[in-house]
Amino acid sequence: MSGATSHAAHPENGRSPAIATAQIIQEWTSLSQRLFSFETPSLLTVIHARVGEIAFGTSPGEAEVMATIRAHDNDVLHKLSQTAEERSNSLAKVHHLKTRVERTQRFEATVNDAECNKIIRTAAENLGYKTEELSRPYSWSEDFGRFTNAYHGAQFGLGSGKNQPQLHHPDFDFPDELIGYGSLLFYAITATVLDGRDK
Repeated sequence: MSGATSHAAHPENGRSPAIATAQIIQEWTSLSQRLFSFETPSLLTVIHARVGEIAFGTSPGEAEVMATIRAHDNDVLHKLSQTAEERSNSLAKVHHLKTRVERTQRFEATVNDAECNKIIRTAAENLGYKTEELSRPYSWSEDFGRFTNAYHGAQFGLGSGKNQPQLHHPDFDFPDELIGYGSLLFYAITATVLDGRDK
């Protein structure tokens, strides 16, 4: 959002985006709950906000708010994104601010193919791996949907233990021994696919 800077002693002479920024953060944080029911998983997470610069004598004239938007369905993802933009534009207009919206790293929802799921499960079981199919998808952002949108495919994860700190946690340390398990599983998947083609 852009408005106009002013002397901090006379903020009324400028157009500060500070209040609009606070309102947008509040709006966006509760948006998915208000738009959709609990049965329609969606999430908008504010991940960064900045108002003005570190200049103690200046009332700010610019601000930015960043968020990640996640959903298990592309239509829900689109609706949440569009509504977030509409609400931010509306709030900015009330405060006489200009807005510019940028979207980065747009990923389609990852939808696993049932036959590919079966192949992965068979390969894992042949290796003696314990498998578990989740009743609800992970809410992680993932570009694998670009593949499953164009080809039959399925995404799987390798568990690293319930006591392993979460990804992006400061204490997370990738367990290198998973590389061997993952390599064997990919080899077994490939063998399963090729064996099925030979029949």
